[in-house]
Amino acid sequence: MQVRFLDRLLRRNSAEVRLRAAEAKYRTLVEQLPLVTYIDALTASATSLYASPQVESLLGYTVDEWLDEPEFVPKLLHPDDGGRVLALVEHCNETADLFRAEYRLIARDGRTVWVQDESLVVVDEDGRPLFTQGYLLDITARKESEQRLGAEHAVARAVADSTTLDEAGLKIVRAVRDAFGWEAGEVWLLDREQGLLASPSSEGERAGGLAELSRARREPIWDENGVYAVPVMLGSTVLGVLEFTGGRLRKPGPDLAGTLGVIASQFAQFIERKRGEEALRHQALHDALTGLPNRTLFHDRVSQALERARRDERPLAVLVMDLDSFKDVNDTLGHQCGDALLQQVAARLQGGVRAGDTVARLGGDEFGFLLANVDRSGTAILVERIQDSLASPFMVDNSLLQVVASVGVALCPEHGEDVDQLIQHADVAMYAAKRTGTGCAFYDDGATLRR
Repeated sequence: MQVRFLDRLLRRNSAEVRLRAAEAKYRTLVEQLPLVTYIDALTASATSLYASPQVESLLGYTVDEWLDEPEFVPKLLHPDDGGRVLALVEHCNETADLFRAEYRLIARDGRTVWVQDESLVVVDEDGRPLFTQGYLLDITARKESEQRLGAEHAVARAVADSTTLDEAGLKIVRAVRDAFGWEAGEVWLLDREQGLLASPSSEGERAGGLAELSRARREPIWDENGVYAVPVMLGSTVLGVLEFTGGRLRKPGPDLAGTLGVIASQFAQFIERKRGEEALRHQALHDALTGLPNRTLFHDRVSQALERARRDERPLAVLVMDLDSFKDVNDTLGHQCGDALLQQVAARLQGGVRAGDTVARLGGDEFGFLLANVDRSGTAILVERIQDSLASPFMVDNSLLQVVASVGVALCPEHGEDVDQLIQHADVAMYAAKRTGTGCAFYDDGATLRR
């Protein structure tokens, strides 16, 4: 009898030892996995009953912190994911469907951690649900890689689809902001003439003030207020700065900094290409010597002005001006001095008209003017202003030169409503003024304006 009792006792102890050994082996296995295993109660907030120690390295919270508060997990859910995840928890608790989701948790230090979460409902022998058992796998690296790749592709599409710098800048900051969940983005472009940054494109609340510092240092700058600025450079030349801000914008690591550098490089190439195209268009439509619109652009602007004048029933004037005795300058002082004189004349003429008027060089020493919203008397006043601008002598190659000009005027609609007709009539009036030495003549009756 005593022998049988001892035998049963030994067998029971042996079973308990084996059970404890199996539990220890299982715990060792679970705690060495590169993921968090957990057991949750069947509650709407997924109250934790067990969490493996890996939770501390994943999110910075201890297991005790994880288990002590029933509503702990919902507090860690990213605001953009919380509703979706808790609704799925409730559904799977009720239906025993497999729970599978990818979402974001906020770590103790403010980091955003992406996890893959899979769990199932465990039932007893009678099929009654007991709890859920599952795992959390850190997929932050994969998600961030997808974000970076998505941002690069979105920027590439934005650049390909844009026709202007303003359009491209707005699309780029929007693509980056949306890809990384930042609050705002801004493009700063360098004005090459003034050497200052200007911001034509922003998305969201205005970003911080690191742009100028990033431009000066020619390197990315980040500050603790969640602002990051990266210079847009072509070689060693700074073309502008991309600046982003966000409450959760942490200092970018090497991968993210590299992606933003690639995006800045894409934008730099776009800027250079567009500026090259703009330069070609400018060359095609502007006089190379004076920088004024040429005959082609002048013709186009007059045509557009005529359309507006007909629509609004407002008058306009077309003027043609020629410098008297300009040939003598070329013959006596040389073409280089003649060119210098034309450049100075062009500058004065631009200062002698209103901001909305057009001054063009039609060829040689002949200039054209488009004056909008002026009748005969208003035109006469502006012609006097133009001639007054040329009254003072010009200093060219240590020589004082006096310029006298003859102006011909054609009014719309009095003298025509066609571009070529108006320019032709103004030209005829200009030759009439030159012949008579009156300085200015209107096309219709040869009436002169005397100084």
